[in-house]
Amino acid sequence: MSANPFDDSEARFLVLTNEHDQHSLWPATVTVPAGWSVALAESARDECVRYVERNWTDLRPRGASPMSELASESSSSASLACRHRSEAEVAA
Repeated sequence: MSANPFDDSEARFLVLTNEHDQHSLWPATVTVPAGWSVALAESARDECVRYVERNWTDLRPRGASPMSELASESSSSASLACRHRSEAEVAA
């Protein structure tokens, strides 16, 4: 048995996710840390790895994808346009 539970290929694992939809392979014998929830119940390591490979295809944290950047830019532009319109109305 390996001293590091993360390296034990015979151990049982969980797959955890956090609020950013990041995934983690986690030893079933170790307490789930705050901020993480169980996405796949206790399973063999290989099954957990397959789950992560199928379900975590974009390694960027949620909110860091190009689409969210575009949405953020669009929202900023809309805010800027509203602010300019408001300033113009006040000046009139």
